[in-house]
Amino acid sequence: MSFSPGEEALSYPGADAWLMPLTDVAGVLGSFVVGPDGRLLAEALPPSFDDADWNAIAGHVHRLQDALGSLGHALDVCVLDFEEQKLVLRQTPVGLVCAIAEASVNLPALQMAAQLAARRMGAR
Repeated sequence: MSFSPGEEALSYPGADAWLMPLTDVAGVLGSFVVGPDGRLLAEALPPSFDDADWNAIAGHVHRLQDALGSLGHALDVCVLDFEEQKLVLRQTPVGLVCAIAEASVNLPALQMAAQLAARRMGAR
């Protein structure tokens, strides 16, 4: 599914509040939510990430979720571990909570914060 340039990404009132628990974890650089249709629903990213096309990135994350699902693995939590950063994906009733973090992030703390964000999304 594609979206028009400039189309509003935040589809839900108060969606930014979903990501607040992630901002409390040291080492989290930013976070975003990808809806079940691959659309960017919310984001909390610093200005250094402004050059990215977040709707396109949301689509890539959505396709990754589909690829894992096609292998018979339902995505609950996925950690992509790169040399300097991690990308943590957490399934929620509304979509995927995605957090970009430094490699040294406390992963259990990040996973707990992602779980809390997922609960907030489920309570919308």
